[in-house]
Amino acid sequence: MKRLINGVHAMQTEDYQLSIQSEYTLQKTDRAWWASPPVIVTLTVFLSLLDAVVLYDIMDAAMVQSAWLGMLVAIGIALVLNVIPLVLAKLLHQAIYKLKRYAGTMAALLLAAFVLLFSGTVFLRFAFSERYEPDNTGDTLVNTMEDSGEESVDPETQAKNEAQANAVVILLSVEPLVTSTANFVLAFLSDDELRARINRLRVRRLELLEDISDLQAARSNLEGDRQNLLSLDKERYQAARQVLDDRCQILCARARFLLAQYLADPSSISRLAAQSVALVENHVPLTALADNPNTQKEEKRYEISA
Repeated sequence: MKRLINGVHAMQTEDYQLSIQSEYTLQKTDRAWWASPPVIVTLTVFLSLLDAVVLYDIMDAAMVQSAWLGMLVAIGIALVLNVIPLVLAKLLHQAIYKLKRYAGTMAALLLAAFVLLFSGTVFLRFAFSERYEPDNTGDTLVNTMEDSGEESVDPETQAKNEAQANAVVILLSVEPLVTSTANFVLAFLSDDELRARINRLRVRRLELLEDISDLQAARSNLEGDRQNLLSLDKERYQAARQVLDDRCQILCARARFLLAQYLADPSSISRLAAQSVALVENHVPLTALADNPNTQKEEKRYEISA
């Protein structure tokens, strides 16, 4: 649910998932409800059952060995006639877009297998076409001659019966072809491999953009933390250095005091005492103290006397 800010949609917070959801919605606009996978699967099963019922009529008459054999063969042929168009549509897309090697060859082989199987069912129906002729026993002419008991049928009636039987055979033969064609068209329109790849890449692009934004935000936070840490480290370094300088100055002052006591020279004592006071009050760095000529001179006198 979108939350309004002061009644204005434009001021609402932009969520990361909003762009991806919009992309998914856009991709669904060119797909009808009958092109969804559940509908295609359900329709394929229904059409396969319809073809199996139509084929079972002729298979029951042809497979005289067993009734179960005719039923199984009818169901198997119906499934094959409705599954081949689904695979054929996918291979045809791959052959058109050149996404897979030998896709055109495999599509041609599947098409040849479909034509052979469908032609076999058509020939079988025409072979048993007399089953579809109407019963015209009332139109049968009986020869009442004593030397012949044969029955004859009117030629016009016979031609009419054959025409009706052929019409039924053609209708029942075309029905599996129509269902297979419908499955092929639905699969060809809904299962476009190249379009699916492009849609996936578009969504992946949005996901990567979100990842880049997250990484950039994390980098900005790290840069800020880095500057803070560097400043804190510099401050602590300066404080530690100041502590060491203070300790060194105190030690130098004490050393000069002890040196003055050892020398017992009034002028040296005065000079060393003045330098010690100046070091403590002015916080003179140790390096400046070491470079002082007077300090170096006093250290040499201390070494000679020692």
